[in-house]
Amino acid sequence: MDVFKANISVFPVFSFMLSAVFVYLFLKVFGKLFPLLLKRKSLKSKFNRSYGFVELMVWIIYIILIIPKFYRINFEYGIIISIILLAILLIIAWFAGRDIVAGFILRSNSGFMLNAEIKSGEFEGIVAEFYSRNFKLISENGDKVLIPYSQILGKPIRFFTQEKSRISKRIQLDIKTTMNFEKLKSLLKFQVMTNPNSLLNKVPIFSIVKHDKDGYIIDVLVYARNSQGLSDIEGQLKDYIISNTIINS
Repeated sequence: MDVFKANISVFPVFSFMLSAVFVYLFLKVFGKLFPLLLKRKSLKSKFNRSYGFVELMVWIIYIILIIPKFYRINFEYGIIISIILLAILLIIAWFAGRDIVAGFILRSNSGFMLNAEIKSGEFEGIVAEFYSRNFKLISENGDKVLIPYSQILGKPIRFFTQEKSRISKRIQLDIKTTMNFEKLKSLLKFQVMTNPNSLLNKVPIFSIVKHDKDGYIIDVLVYARNSQGLSDIEGQLKDYIISNTIINS
């Protein structure tokens, strides 16, 4: 132990701590500032979702580069540092990786798919979107919840019948506006797709029935889980058209 202490300088330890603080601060500042340069919200969302994985990779690379320096200073010291860092990585991998592995297992289940209506423990709703570590569930009242895959892996999952799913309806809208059709379609499509009753993997189809100087008569084909959902979507569209001053300009 005395030999160990005699061969170890405080300077390498200080350098290691200082460089670790620098890497930590750089990652935090970069994570805050870089999204400000992205104009599209979708890119910002993807960056924020994946940045945690980027941080983990940077720390792994940092550890791989720093460990050989300690071995050159003192072999025993290098072993101790390696064991400590390996233990830290294993803990991180357990908490970060278990959701990824659970996701692969759950998504291999043929019933666990988009728009599936499920109930597992206290979680119940429609599967809206899959991510690497979690998935989005929309509850009956429209609330959106991100659930880690590991939270339901190994628990009983009830899949509700989908006999009434994929019900469609044609809605005819008479809209008095001078707005460009593509912009109008984009606004209406957003209203349909954000309605909790809409099927997210079935995009509404818009077609012009009539167009003159006064506006449009548009036919919209929408999809929902049931007939009540179709009525809700139709009501939302008509209310949006009546109340929106941008459309009625």
